[in-house]
Amino acid sequence: MNNVFTYELDDNLYINLTNRCTNACTFCIRNEYDGLGGYTLWLDKEPTAEEIIKEIPDPQKYPEIVFCGYGEPTARLEVLKEVAQYIKEKGGKTRLNTNG
Repeated sequence: MNNVFTYELDDNLYINLTNRCTNACTFCIRNEYDGLGGYTLWLDKEPTAEEIIKEIPDPQKYPEIVFCGYGEPTARLEVLKEVAQYIKEKGGKTRLNTNG
């Protein structure tokens, strides 16, 4: 399954914005696996903010909504900010996993 840009692990929702990354860390999971938790995380295309928001009808359902995937979330800063604003307006909590 490709183009999984939102996926659930434990009780949290994760958002995969991009495959682009500014680093080449030797310990990165993407060097050894195509996915995590049964989800394939390599994206065929980068999702729009609207596509992501459509996947999050109730942000309060999750303890955290985490921007993390197979790329650096801040490489798509404008999309990240738009989605984070939506989550905040709906009462959700966010976390950003970044290499920066």
